[in-house]
Parts: sequence; C-alpha cells; structure tokens
Amino acid sequence: MRTQPPIFPAETTFRGPGGEELQLHLPEPAAVEVTDAGMEWRLTILRGATDPAELARVRAELDTARSTIEAQGLGITSCDQELRRREDGLQSKDAKIASLRAQVKTELAAGYLNGKWHDQPDGYSPAGCYRWLRGVQTKVGWHSVIWNPWNTPKHSFLGWIWVHDALKTKSKLLQFGVTDDADCMLCGLGIETQEHLFFDCPYSRRVIHAINQVMGGILATHDMLERSMQHPGSQVQKRVLYALLVCLVYQIWQQRNRYRVDMQVLRPEKLSSLIMQEIRARIRSRDLTLVKQDDVDWLHSLNLL
Repeated sequence: MRTQPPIFPAETTFRGPGGEELQLHLPEPAAVEVTDAGMEWRLTILRGATDPAELARVRAELDTARSTIEAQGLGITSCDQELRRREDGLQSKDAKIASLRAQVKTELAAGYLNGKWHDQPDGYSPAGCYRWLRGVQTKVGWHSVIWNPWNTPKHSFLGWIWVHDALKTKSKLLQFGVTDDADCMLCGLGIETQEHLFFDCPYSRRVIHAINQVMGGILATHDMLERSMQHPGSQVQKRVLYALLVCLVYQIWQQRNRYRVDMQVLRPEKLSSLIMQEIRARIRSRDLTLVKQDDVDWLHSLNLL
C-alpha cells in the first residue's frame, strides 16, 4: 500500500510517482523532496516571498513541516538553500540602500556648504536643495503652452509628447518596420509627420479654418507653436490660445487613431465644434473672479462664457 504524503500546516502541491497531488500553500519557490520506503514525493511552492517578515513566516512553517515529517519517520532534503539565497539578496539590497543614503547625505552636505545656502536671505530651503540636486536645466519656451493651467490635463500630456516629436506617426513606424507606407491616414496626400498631420494636412487645415472663423483668426496657419508663444494678447487670451492649441493637437491625433481602427473620422466642421465645446467647458470651470473686465468681455464676445 502506498504511504500517503504528510499533512503540512500550509498549502502547496505534492506530486508522487503516480501523479498523486495534495494541495498545500508555502509561499516560497523552493523544492522539498520527501522519501518514504523508496517512494519519492516532490513539494513545489506556488508563489514567492521577498519580505523579511514573510520569509520568517515561511521558515517557521517549513520547520513545522520538517517536524511533522520526522514525526512520521520520513526523511527530507532541505529547502534552506533557497531561503538563504533570498535572505542574502535582501541583505545585499539593504546594503546598497544604506550606501546610497550615505552618498546622498555626503553630497547634500557638500551642496549646503559649497552652495552657501545658509548665506541666502531666506536661509536653507528645500527648493534650493532640489534645484541643486537637479542640476542646471535648459529652460524651454513651450512650458507655458503645454503646462498652461487652463489646459485639460490629458491634452497637456499628449502635447508634451508632441513638442518632443515623440508621437508614433507613420513616418516613424515605417522606420521601425511596423507599416508598409508613411502616407497620411487623414488625407493620403503627404508623408505623415507631426508637422503635416497637425498643420499641413488638408483635413487639419479645414479644422483650423473653422476654429478661426469662430475665434477671430487666433490660430496661426504656420509655425503655430512659435507664433502662439509670441502672441501679444493678455494672459487670459494667451491661456485660451494655449488650451485651444493643445486641444487641437489632441483631437486630431484622436481622429487619426480612430481612422486607423474604425476607418472613419468626424467631419472637420464637426471636430472644430467639438473642440470649441471642450474649450468652453474648460473655461467655465475656472475661477474667473480675478480676471479683468476687458478679458471677461472678450470671452463673452467669443461665446466662451
């Protein structure tokens, strides 16, 4: 008669020569071989443990399991090797973290003394520390366009990808070997680069024209980002322009992706109407109590309030 495998106080899987299984759990990816009268059983752990407390709990359960096996007169090969490997890994990680902390403290101390933060009128400040840690950064002109507080956040995110020329247009996908051609999906008349897709494509130009009819020609017809940054209007007018620009980029990109999946797009006039609805909703959600009356009148004249 075949000897049944021991009952462990945990859950994992025992498999015997005949395919017998007993479900138990011991969350540690190790193997334990249990032998009784030449009959071998293999214990396979189902999930891993990396937390020190979890490892301690697993070790306690394995000790209990070993006692159970020994009480039944069985032999067991140790799974301590896997536990030790994981514990050594944790100790190595702890050592690296401690080393990095010491390094940061040393660098911060040097930055405090060499940067003479304590000699500043306001003394030491977390902002000064952060600027020192970040190092010298190049100031970009488009930050006020992309991170305009009147932008819808998802529009700003896509706009940030756009200004870095990182959108996966077909001209880029062709270089990666993902597509067979680089024709614009909205018009089929040019190479689908970011410049063509958003500003030179006949579809996009019709959208821009429709918006300009409502907004009094606020959008430039070329070099749109640069011209937007140089707009001479008030702060409110600039914020409306910036929100309109990133919304335009977002919605045209959406239509491009929609055509890729569904082979259909909105009519340019319909899309321009949708963009204006989003801009109105965004402006009306803002607190305008501090906005000058001239700017309020301007918003009313464009039916944005």
